[in-house]
Amino acid sequence: MSEVTKPPKNENKPLQAPNPASPEAQVKAELDKQPKVRVRLYQTPEGTSDEKLPPQPVAINGYAYLLERGVWHDVPEEVANILAEAGHI
Repeated sequence: MSEVTKPPKNENKPLQAPNPASPEAQVKAELDKQPKVRVRLYQTPEGTSDEKLPPQPVAINGYAYLLERGVWHDVPEEVANILAEAGHI
């Protein structure tokens, strides 16, 4: 008979930092340089009373934000512009 071995224990290791040369890291660096704007997304759709909307994703060239509704966020100016154009703020 063959011997049964257990797989090695999965150790919690920290995630590696993203490659600084990746496009997402470059976009993040550019967004970090922009002035911040304080925004709060609508919690419910206009014209309704109780239905709460899910968090709003915003992606710019591979770098994404997931913004909770009804909470104040400090976001780069470009993110605020996208949210305003889409009618979320």
